[in-house]
Amino acid sequence: EETPQAFGLEDRKRVRNMVFEGDVEGVRQLLIGKQPQLAQLQEDPAVGGSGSGHKGAPGEPFGDAFFHLSVQQFIELLRQDKIGEAVEHARSSLSTFQGRSHQHDQHLQDVLALLAYKSPGQSPVGQFMSTAQREKVADIINTAMLESSATASASGSGSGSGSASAMAAKPPAPSAISRGVPAPGSSNGGAAASILEKILVQLCRVQAEIRKKNDNKGEIFDVSFI
Repeated sequence: EETPQAFGLEDRKRVRNMVFEGDVEGVRQLLIGKQPQLAQLQEDPAVGGSGSGHKGAPGEPFGDAFFHLSVQQFIELLRQDKIGEAVEHARSSLSTFQGRSHQHDQHLQDVLALLAYKSPGQSPVGQFMSTAQREKVADIINTAMLESSATASASGSGSGSGSASAMAAKPPAPSAISRGVPAPGSSNGGAAASILEKILVQLCRVQAEIRKKNDNKGEIFDVSFI
């Protein structure tokens, strides 16, 4: 079994540079390469984050960081005009964070609104396409890396097996089940995908109202092109 390694200054510099370059996958590989237990966050976002109720769990400091990293991947796909891939990423990845917290749900709704515009960077939610957004994500990940390294130094090498066994016995997050989000490893992604579809329909309606108030002027958002 691979031993988790602390993140050094050079690691944090590399991650920051990759975030600013839009290399989200590179960031993810570096984090998991140094701390393999973080791979659990790929399959189960409830492993980390304040809503999981598992303080000290392997991915705990990175719960929020991986959420924002996944959101940033959606944004980077839009930057490259890969609309279809962005929507698929929202369905397969972002939907797994749905219902974890009100703050995350609101952030997801705001970010997904980018799909309503042909020129997202010039839209009312264009701030998500800015360099400032990348900087925000870089800061969040940097904080998680610092917290993780500090925790590893404080706990020592003897605590690893205990936390790992506790995580192995962790049941599926109740919030994920009660809100219709598929349990980790489940093949049923229909409920989560339907949440995204509802948001897309809402975007269509909002866009139609905006055009109506502007004498039918402005961009038309049509989900059929996706």
